[in-house]
Amino acid sequence: MSKDAYYFSHDATAHHDPKITKMLMEMKAEGYGVYWVIIEMLRCEESLFLKKTDYGAIAYQSHSNGNVVARVVEDFGLFSIGKDGSFCSESLIKRVEIYREKSRKYKENAHKRWNGNAMAMQSHSNGNALKERKVKEIKEKESK
Repeated sequence: MSKDAYYFSHDATAHHDPKITKMLMEMKAEGYGVYWVIIEMLRCEESLFLKKTDYGAIAYQSHSNGNVVARVVEDFGLFSIGKDGSFCSESLIKRVEIYREKSRKYKENAHKRWNGNAMAMQSHSNGNALKERKVKEIKEKESK
């Protein structure tokens, strides 16, 4: 699991989505809880996909059962399901792609800023040390 697997953005008003509202009307909080467990599990996968064969693990993680998981995944249009039995959240994929692109740009900019500039970093550090020495010398002169 990569370091960034712990983070994903989501709307604080996700429960207002018509598909989620329909699920809430039929399945109450249990369905909503299962939905978020699925989203979190998808986020922990590098590919951002799970398979229908993972329903048991999802049921275990969400303290629910396989029938509830199947309904959440298959009945409300919240997930895209492939012919091979894999499924994903298009919304999650978009959000993670944005996050990864920003992260890539930050790394690239940091590399541009500091690549080959180790001496600049060192001379900045040396400059601070020089200032500290001067302050000590001034204080010593004043105390004498």
